[in-house]
Amino acid sequence: MQCEVKRQLSESKHLHLQCDGWSNIRNESIINFVISKPEPLFVDFVMSKENRHEASYLAQQIEKVMKDHGLEKFFVIIGDNAANMRAAFRLIKEKYKSIVPLGCLSRLLHLLCNDILHCKSIQTFLSHATEIVKTIKRSHLVQAIFMRIQNQEVKSAAISLKLPVKTRWGSYLHCFQSLKANKFVLQTLAVSEAQLSSELKKRILDDEVFWVLVEKMIRILKPIVKLIISLESNDPQIHLVNRQFNDLENTLSEQLPMSPLEKADEKLILDKFKRRKEFGIGPIHLAAEILNPMVQGGDLKPFDLLDGLTFIYEVGQQMKLDNIQLKTELVHYREKDGLWRRKILWEGLESMSPLLWWRSLRGTSIIVEVALRILSAPVTSAATERTFSTFSWIHSKKRNRLTSERAAKLTYVSYNWKLLHCNEETKRKKQKLDLMNKNNTTQENEEQENEQSCTSEEDSIETKKLCDSSEILISESGSEMSDSE
Repeated sequence: MQCEVKRQLSESKHLHLQCDGWSNIRNESIINFVISKPEPLFVDFVMSKENRHEASYLAQQIEKVMKDHGLEKFFVIIGDNAANMRAAFRLIKEKYKSIVPLGCLSRLLHLLCNDILHCKSIQTFLSHATEIVKTIKRSHLVQAIFMRIQNQEVKSAAISLKLPVKTRWGSYLHCFQSLKANKFVLQTLAVSEAQLSSELKKRILDDEVFWVLVEKMIRILKPIVKLIISLESNDPQIHLVNRQFNDLENTLSEQLPMSPLEKADEKLILDKFKRRKEFGIGPIHLAAEILNPMVQGGDLKPFDLLDGLTFIYEVGQQMKLDNIQLKTELVHYREKDGLWRRKILWEGLESMSPLLWWRSLRGTSIIVEVALRILSAPVTSAATERTFSTFSWIHSKKRNRLTSERAAKLTYVSYNWKLLHCNEETKRKKQKLDLMNKNNTTQENEEQENEQSCTSEEDSIETKKLCDSSEILISESGSEMSDSE
């Protein structure tokens, strides 16, 4: 496994580093490192032990990993938005000018959810919503009645009530959605003999206030959580980020006036969103939108367009490309002139990612390698979070006798095996399914042919019988006529 990972990283020209820290079941501090090419591979872990997670220590560990896999290949480093991590990234940037430090956009959106949920005007509503879920979950009697009503009344798949998690503010959306899906069940429960307080029953039966607030909160949080899920994918998303954040800003501007938030809180949320957007969206995201062949930066404002183009030129200089030739090719690309005039290049853009489109053009233009370097960059550190999940699943309470080093090695194998072989397994399953469908189709065709042959044989037999009977009748009629004569 290690040989395969190293081989793939050595063959890649453009690498990006993700890193994040966490504490395992023994409360030991661990830093995980993931390299994107753009597919994320878990490459190393560090047990910090007595070392504090200060900027200098983090920068030292990041630099070590980069040197182990080819310092000149790395372009983007990304981590959580903690102050110590940002300071470490600044130290790396001062030493290596070509490195681009980024913050995790999923973490940024989680913090935006936190901004909304901490507004004073909805604190009472949040406590009421969570109280309903807690009351049902904490009483086995109430929960049994709830499940009985749910099984009787809900015809589709039942949805359980969900409590929000403080460290995942997007989980409040799932809480509100589970309440909405079980509204009829909860109201039936409120008028039954369940041991619920009168205030709780009144709240559940209040269609004009409580359930209206639930629906409004879903409308606010749903587009944010949807974008979080989209960005956490392993697929390259950097060419979409700027447009997605602009769409989210427009959605919030429309939904916030209809929300339960007060006017002062609405203004505060929009201001915080703009500040977080300025922190998260940089020239690299604008350059990626320009290099997206579907839009080519057509929706960018003039200043944003210039920032994106300048970033592309700077990356070309860092790669020691001819600046005049790069500018010329970029003009031809945006105007679809010269090499880019051919219609075949712009056909089928909807069915392939921009990164794949540029990969298909390798060796044709000087701008291709610049585009691949930018478009392969990740926008979140979600891959490191997934290594934490794999690590905690392996090093659990039942397997606590494992040393942390051995658990990390098992995590290395498990995580990378799934990533490297998931496509092969998917392809193998698809081939097996296609073969089964082919066999079923062949069998059905054979059965139809057999039925047709049997039918044709039966028809021929019936036809022969009819012919024989007709000949007999003709002969009998002929003999009768001769007798009469």
